[in-house]
Amino acid sequence: MLAAIDFAPFVVIGLALGGLFAASGVGLVVLYRTTGVINLAYGAIGALGAMVAWELIEGVGTPKVVGYAVCILGAGALSWAYGALLAPLLAQRDAMVKAIGSLAFALILLGIMAWIWGDDPRSLALPTSEWSFRAGDVRFDATQLVAIGLSLAVTAAMSLFLRRSRVGSAMRAMAEDREIAATLGVPVRRIESAAWFGSGLLCGATTLILADTYGLDYAGLTFLIISSLSAALVGRMRSLWVTLIAGLAIGVIQSCLTPVESLSKYSAMTPFVVAIIALLWLGRNRSATRSEALRLPPVAARATGRPARSRSVAVGVLAVLATAVLVPALLTDYWVEIGTAVVIYSVVALGAGLLLGRVGLVSLCQVALLGVGGWTALRLGYATSLPFPVVLVLAGTVTALIGVLLSWPALRLGSLYFALITLMVAGAVTVLLTQFNFPNGGGGFLGYDASASATTPLRNPVIAETTNGLFRYATVVAGLMFALAVWAIRGRAGRAWAAIRQDEAAAAAAGIPVTAYKLWGFALASFMTGAVGGLMAATGGGLTSYQFPTQDSLILLAVVMIGGIYSVWGAVLAGMLAKLLPALFSGWGFNPDFVLVLFGIGVVATLVHGPSGMAGQLSDLGRTLRRRVGGSRMLSSAPAREGNA
Repeated sequence: MLAAIDFAPFVVIGLALGGLFAASGVGLVVLYRTTGVINLAYGAIGALGAMVAWELIEGVGTPKVVGYAVCILGAGALSWAYGALLAPLLAQRDAMVKAIGSLAFALILLGIMAWIWGDDPRSLALPTSEWSFRAGDVRFDATQLVAIGLSLAVTAAMSLFLRRSRVGSAMRAMAEDREIAATLGVPVRRIESAAWFGSGLLCGATTLILADTYGLDYAGLTFLIISSLSAALVGRMRSLWVTLIAGLAIGVIQSCLTPVESLSKYSAMTPFVVAIIALLWLGRNRSATRSEALRLPPVAARATGRPARSRSVAVGVLAVLATAVLVPALLTDYWVEIGTAVVIYSVVALGAGLLLGRVGLVSLCQVALLGVGGWTALRLGYATSLPFPVVLVLAGTVTALIGVLLSWPALRLGSLYFALITLMVAGAVTVLLTQFNFPNGGGGFLGYDASASATTPLRNPVIAETTNGLFRYATVVAGLMFALAVWAIRGRAGRAWAAIRQDEAAAAAAGIPVTAYKLWGFALASFMTGAVGGLMAATGGGLTSYQFPTQDSLILLAVVMIGGIYSVWGAVLAGMLAKLLPALFSGWGFNPDFVLVLFGIGVVATLVHGPSGMAGQLSDLGRTLRRRVGGSRMLSSAPAREGNA
């Protein structure tokens, strides 16, 4: 069957697509080698430039060439602005923190674009798309030639620039050792500014071509960075030519899978799978104990004696009971449904926060694992007569097993590459969920019936058949998950995680099985996430893959950091930020996507000023108020004591 397919046109299309991945990947590599930043805002910067170009051409009526120039120069200026204003605030931090800072900038830009332009379909066609050529049986247009030529020209030019020019030599010196380069007189800040500006120019140019090829969807253009990042990761964020070859290969493989009927629906997984395989292969000889946990500014540990623990347990139980009783009694069904979503996402945030704040691992696939839990619960719920609590436990167990299998090989690569691999895993899982579809009561292993006009409702327990009942049920389940997390944190695992986060090599030397405890942390977070994925499946209306996009894992990281990663109450705040705040914005007549701007600003503030997040700030404020009240009481009682004396 394969012999009957003419792959030549698809190779041309793939080379053009891969050329754009490669050119963007080269820009990412050069910037990383110069500044140490993996710029996750790369796609958003280009998308904003393209949206401004569209506005000038279609809305204002300026000549097209002016719009194109504004896109390229504007992207360069925007990239330079981040490098000059925000990047220096994180210059002395590790690479993962720098990447999170750029993610915050991407969220700000996404929120701005959603606020101004909304989701209406748009197009931005280049003049080159009107010129077509034919070579034998293969037909292609000039835009595809430009894409291929751009990748080759950019790679060759940057390679020569880094090797032959004085600025390029300075960049290579900075890549080896920034401090020594500065000591030798290299103008570090100016070189970094040049790298940011040049990366932005390249970003604007490649985004113009991508907008012509795929349409002007700012969200899609923003997250095409993942495919470009895949090519850069294959090149180990160092080799320009390997990045070029990887980008072209990813494009060709993805395009050539399209005409193969049995594989075409999985073609979008190509960048993720290639990056995962390459990273695991490149890191196969590294010792797991050489990896490092993410280092955020430390937060002082507080002693927790038995009375304090008893009080915290009592407060937690009272909070669960009060929430389960008061929310359904005071709010309408709509807001109770929002409350259920808040409860579910609080548990997901708890798992992500446990990994980040306790273990020092950044997982960017938690929302994808939420989808896995929902899929498993639906399949079990339709296919068996198991009690609903058992379904939730099994959904969590299956998700935990999948999480361990996916994370185990990546633990040896360190916090940055672990985070990037989990991002690739999230992308791959999203594609699989899209193609498998969520069970809707059909037969077979997948349980999906494409001819069904409506989804068969999942069998909920009797006490959770109403909106209010499901909220109460979800609140109790969430309370149990929080209790499980607190038990782990305060037990032997928590002490091991603290030692690993403080100094992984020292923890290993002390006899702590580092890999085993990291896996235990990831399994626990995955179990909790999968279990509440089952709750999400019970909310009615069925589940779709659109509810678990890859970008939501990035947004989850943002709200978890803002809420607070060192406190379980921070997870509650994160759930409210993720689900309640957008609903409030909609109710107030604002675009709910504008919350992305607030999330981005909040992440920057957290990274720079308050690593403990909102929960830590509120806790510090409460202690300050208690000290002041206690001090005022002592002062007011002093005269009475003196009189009695």
